[in-house]
Amino acid sequence: LEIQRRLAKKDSFYLSYVADICNNLAVLLKDTNRMEEAEACFREAMESYRRLADTNPTAFEPNLAAIFYNLGSFAYKRGNQDDSKLYLKEALSLFEKFPHLAEYAQDCRDRLAELQDA
Repeated sequence: LEIQRRLAKKDSFYLSYVADICNNLAVLLKDTNRMEEAEACFREAMESYRRLADTNPTAFEPNLAAIFYNLGSFAYKRGNQDDSKLYLKEALSLFEKFPHLAEYAQDCRDRLAELQDA
C-alpha cells in the first residue's frame, strides 16, 4: 500500500491500486474487529475512487458504488443506521446507472427496505 501511495503521488495511474488495496484491507480489518482502522481504509478507498470517477465515471463509478455499499454495511454493523442509509442510497444511485449491475442495485433496495422496517 505504501509503495502504491508513493507511486500515485507521482502518477494518478496508480490511484486505482491504492483504492483497491484500501478496500481489501478495510474488509480484512473489519473482519478482525479493528473498526477504526477499517473505517479509515474504507474512507481512503472512497476518496480515491471519487477522484478517479471524476475523470472517468464509466470506469470507476461501479467501484465507487461498491465502496459506498461496503461503507453502508460497515455503518450498519457499527449501529449507525442513519449513515448506513446515506451510503446505501449513494451506492444505489450509482448502481442504477449501469444495467449490468441491476442485481447490486436490487440488493441496495432490499437493505434500505430492511432499514426502514427496523
